[in-house]
Amino acid sequence: MYFAFAYGLRKDLPFLALVVTHAGLALIWLGRRRSRRLLTWAGIGCYPLAVALCLLLQNVL
Repeated sequence: MYFAFAYGLRKDLPFLALVVTHAGLALIWLGRRRSRRLLTWAGIGCYPLAVALCLLLQNVL
């Protein structure tokens, strides 16, 4: 988010990445709380997805 505002880049993609990151954190928390390993790994997988959304789509769009 900092780079988007500091360098005048698009602000919707980093915001989307921020939402995906927090959704991943919620999935990790829910998976650990309910002892569901699949939910935990899905939450961990949200972090590379957020990075890919922010970096790849920034150059394409």
